Amino acid sequence: MTFETASPAPEVRIEPTVGNAYSHAWNVLKADFWSLLLIGFVAWLLGGAVGAVLNRGPSGGLVSTLYQYLIGTPIFYGAAYAWLRAVRGQRPELSDLFVPFRRSWVSCVLAQILLTIVVVVGLILLIVPGIFLAVRLSFVPFLVVDEGRGPVDALTESFNRTAGHGWTIVGAALLAILVVIVGFILLIVGSIPATMLVYLAFASLYTAITVRKRATA
Repeated sequence: MTFETASPAPEVRIEPTVGNAYSHAWNVLKADFWSLLLIGFVAWLLGGAVGAVLNRGPSGGLVSTLYQYLIGTPIFYGAAYAWLRAVRGQRPELSDLFVPFRRSWVSCVLAQILLTIVVVVGLILLIVPGIFLAVRLSFVPFLVVDEGRGPVDALTESFNRTAGHGWTIVGAALLAILVVIVGFILLIVGSIPATMLVYLAFASLYTAITVRKRATA
């Protein structure tokens, strides 16, 4: 079975640096702001907001956890699909959020469970390995929705593909903290565009690094 990637359009032709990733993400966000805002808001509503409501009551924790993995995770991976389409020059659609339910629901859920276990174990053993694994496995959602990789394959490939780019990803993550904080300070609603900018930057890094890896393969 073949898997249709996020876009057959030209890949992001930028050097995979923090500055280039955020600059490209900013241009994409400005070009498709309202579409991306709608996608970001609906993803937050169906993921975080609903999960928080379900977390109430004596059994709320279990119900909320199940919802987050079975519904919230595919929604988040669908958002990753939309971000990839956007950074590659295609117009993102609200329907992108639901693509994983049709194509890779099981892979999304299992990949996220496996990713959580690996990172948590790393944090329990020693904080630094957990952070290291979180950085090297940050491309897992993109690899599942973009290349149709299975859970184990996605984790393995993310580790391989981010090789040599760990500090760039750390820099992007540190800048992400500042961006989101500024979004909250300016206006709480501004946290959604700020978060979208961060995710678009990571999508830009993923596509730029992928292009470089394929060119040198």
